[in-house]
Amino acid sequence: MSDSRQRLSGCEYKKRKAEKEANIKKQAGSLKKFFQKSTVLHESISANSVILTSDQVDENPIETDIAFTKTLTTLNDSSNHLISSESKELTLIIGTDPATWPFFLSDKLKTTIVEKGPPSPILKTFVFPLDDNNRRFTVFNYQRCLSNEENVLRTWLVYSLSKKVIFCYFCKLFSISKTKLGTDGYNDWRHVSIILKEHETSNSQLRAHQTWIEFSSRLKDKKTIDDSNQRIFESEKKYWNAVLQRIVSVIQLLGQQNLAFRGSSDQLYKQNNGNFLKIIELMALYDPIMSEHVRRTMNTKNKTHYLGKDIQNEIISLISGAIKTRILNMVKEAKYFSIILDCTPDLSHVEQMTIIIRFVFVESSKKESNVTICEHFLGFIPIETSTGMGLSDIIIQQLKDLGIQIENMRGQGYDNGANMKGKHSGVQRRIRNINPRAFFVPCCANSLNLVVNDTVKSSKEAIEFFDIIQKDYVFFFGIYTPLANSFKTYYKFNGKAIKSDKIGK
Repeated sequence: MSDSRQRLSGCEYKKRKAEKEANIKKQAGSLKKFFQKSTVLHESISANSVILTSDQVDENPIETDIAFTKTLTTLNDSSNHLISSESKELTLIIGTDPATWPFFLSDKLKTTIVEKGPPSPILKTFVFPLDDNNRRFTVFNYQRCLSNEENVLRTWLVYSLSKKVIFCYFCKLFSISKTKLGTDGYNDWRHVSIILKEHETSNSQLRAHQTWIEFSSRLKDKKTIDDSNQRIFESEKKYWNAVLQRIVSVIQLLGQQNLAFRGSSDQLYKQNNGNFLKIIELMALYDPIMSEHVRRTMNTKNKTHYLGKDIQNEIISLISGAIKTRILNMVKEAKYFSIILDCTPDLSHVEQMTIIIRFVFVESSKKESNVTICEHFLGFIPIETSTGMGLSDIIIQQLKDLGIQIENMRGQGYDNGANMKGKHSGVQRRIRNINPRAFFVPCCANSLNLVVNDTVKSSKEAIEFFDIIQKDYVFFFGIYTPLANSFKTYYKFNGKAIKSDKIGK
């Protein structure tokens, strides 16, 4: 009996299977398009967990710190979980360029952007770049001419320096309709005036503007839906700002006093854990903010404390950069300067060149002007060659990297080595070939030492005298008696022979 059902061919089965797999791949990830990761804050946090208000901070700092700490300790586990889970979003820095904003803006990011407000228009002195059609955006587009010929500033218009396009600030945040000014930006400078006039009167822009006004006013009045959660985040911000201010102050103190930071242990309340942690422990006895921070740190569940060696090095680097920037600004303000260079090997036998800069700084005030001769150390530079050409190239490149013009150099100070003071190929000659006004002055201490050394070698009595001193030095250092030990301690002997080039010192 024949089968009444008609079977498809093998090719047809393969074709249908391929179509089915293609449809499955096309529908992959469809749920993710409809459901976004929830950024809504935990609802179990009560409104009674308000910690601190801005008015309380300014009036009485001591009472504020105590109340601040007491209330922090009453936070329940849900608020701690909330803060730790959203810590990444809190630390995200949102700039004023809309092109750098994430495609999906959460409520927290929108709150941060609205709190900052619309970016200020770019100054008139700024020259906007040209596009492929030799056209550019101009500052006149920031002005809107009304029917009564009155000019009004378009506060919603933002120019992106990174993408070289313009955005609508309100539409980028709150617009539902997808317009170029609210998504990818607009850069057709030929029709920009027409587009701006049409956009500022469109319904989508007006609705986005209204939403921004309502949202910003509610933030100011603290009447948002997640007001209690918002207050917890604000209090946590103030807490970490206060902690970081104290940590930075401790680092500045240790740096000013030239004290070591770390010891053999990096844990609180341990022996030999260094000056930094000991000062933190001392502050915790009297300061409520630091006391609360130490209490959190001692809890093993809290991994973020900013007391480790990595954050110390990072803050030291930031402070160093700020100091260096300040010094360079003073040099540029003074204009003319001199440099002092010297080279010495470190413990790893790598030659390190030090750069010291001298200048006259005039600090003007309303009452009087203070003139100060400043001398600042700019850092160590490892060098691989000690020839005049190699050192001069390093110096010129280093000044260029620091933004200091070598044409404003008026003095050079080095030792009397041939590679430094050479009249034909020394460092001072190579720099004077670029700037003839950079006069060279040899190191006076080194010159005096060479004079004394040569003078001693020309006198037989002096040679015999220093030879006796050398023998006495070796003799007393080799004797292991209490008298020799006291003798060495009194004269601070170190067991090394006296070198001839150190006699003058």
